[in-house]
Amino acid sequence: MQKQVKDEILSFYQTYKNGIDDLANYLQVPPIWLVCIFFQESGLNPKIVNGIGASGLNQLLASTAEGLGIDIVRYRTGDVAYQLASMKKFFKPIAGKIKSAGDLYLYNFYPAAILKNYGNDEVIGEKGNYDKAPNSNLTKHYIYSKNVGLDYNADRKLTRGDVVSLFTDKFNELLVEPKEKQIERIAKVDVVTPPHQYRYGYYIAIAGATLLITYFVYKKIKNV
Repeated sequence: MQKQVKDEILSFYQTYKNGIDDLANYLQVPPIWLVCIFFQESGLNPKIVNGIGASGLNQLLASTAEGLGIDIVRYRTGDVAYQLASMKKFFKPIAGKIKSAGDLYLYNFYPAAILKNYGNDEVIGEKGNYDKAPNSNLTKHYIYSKNVGLDYNADRKLTRGDVVSLFTDKFNELLVEPKEKQIERIAKVDVVTPPHQYRYGYYIAIAGATLLITYFVYKKIKNV
C-alpha cells in the first residue's frame, strides 16, 4: 500500500535531495531508508554530538572517521553535503548488498554485525557483562549502557535481532498512510458480499440454512 513520510522527514529530504539521492544510488537503496536512519540517530540535526563523541546525521564515531580519512572537525560543523559525501566511505563495504532498512541501520550502528553475518541471537551488548563485544575493543556492558533503548525485548541483552526489530518498528512509525488512501481502502471493503471465489458456496449455504430453519418452524407449528 502506498504510504507517505512525515512532514519533517519529507522537508529534510527535499532540502538535501541531491546529496541524499546520490548516496542512495551509490548504495542502491531507497532514499527514505537513509533519511529515517538520520531521524532515528540524530533527529536530523547534523551538528549533534552525543555523549561518546559520535556526531552528525548518522552519529559517526571519531575513531571510525579517522580510519576512513574523514575530517571529523568539518563533519561536526554540520556541513550536510560533506557528511553525505563522506558516508560513501563509511558505507562502501555494503554498497549494493543491503536488502532491508533494518540491516542498513544495523550496519550504521555496528558494522561487524553485517560484515561478519551475525545471527539474530548474537549478543552485541549485555548489562553487567564486561567481556569484549565481538569485533570490538568495547565491553558488552559499555555498549549496552549507551544503547539501552535498543533492547527490543528488555532482557538486558542487545542482539542483532533487537537492533533490526526496533528500527523496523521505528521505520514503520515514520511512514503514514494518507487519509485519502485510508478512505479509499475502507471504501473497498465489502462486508456483505464474500470474495467471489466463495460466493457461489456462500449462497448455497444461506439457502440451506433458510430451508433448515423453515423446516424446524414448520415442525413446531405442526406439534402445537
